Amino acid sequence: RQNLYPEAIQLAEQALQLLPTDDPEKAFSYFVFGMVAFDVRDWDKAIKHHKQAIRLWETTNDERMMGRTLITLGGCYTQKGELHMARQKIQVGINFLSKTQDLGYLAIAQMNLGNVYLYQEAYDEALNSYGLAYSILKEMGDIFHLGHVQQNIGLV
Repeated sequence: RQNLYPEAIQLAEQALQLLPTDDPEKAFSYFVFGMVAFDVRDWDKAIKHHKQAIRLWETTNDERMMGRTLITLGGCYTQKGELHMARQKIQVGINFLSKTQDLGYLAIAQMNLGNVYLYQEAYDEALNSYGLAYSILKEMGDIFHLGHVQQNIGLV
């Protein structure tokens, strides 16, 4: 997948050039830049680009992409060890995703929040988040991710 990153960046840059300065459609290009940076573990660059995307998405009603971007931003902060900031961003992202039908990403967000609580040794909160993720995934029939949640519960 990483062999396609240069092409993804090039296409996102072209989109930025075609759109007016504060066009909310630019948010998706910044999201792409942020996801590429996330995948190559450049947390600071990922944070920068996700914040740019959020700034533009705040002018729209795209709760799904706001939620997804905030969850990924929280993941960046988790990786940097900034757990308070990670928890804050993930919780806001969950609030956005709760208004959508994006149950799969909502479950992943709950797992990520559970991980933050686990790192903070807030075990009851971790179990609560994992339980919410488990319920969503069970309803969806997502056996693969259910296994991950059960492993996380076992860690607690």
